[in-house]
Amino acid sequence: MTGYTPLTVERQANMIRKTTVLDVMRRLLQTKNIMVSSHARTKEASQAKYISILNIIQGEVDPTLVHDSLQRIGERKLVNFI
Repeated sequence: MTGYTPLTVERQANMIRKTTVLDVMRRLLQTKNIMVSSHARTKEASQAKYISILNIIQGEVDPTLVHDSLQRIGERKLVNFI
């Protein structure tokens, strides 16, 4: 399994920014993120199809937060899932 460590300057290392599951999912679904959909750049964003972003979310995550986030993304019609 691959991973990465973000590079930061020392003065910023003390700052920790908390993100929600919904924030992470929205970032993964941005059209500039090629890891999620290879057709998002060539098609209109509303026509791109997504299989899953769930295998990217790791760690101690409450399953209800994941479900609620997916539901909010679906209700807002941000993307189309297969």
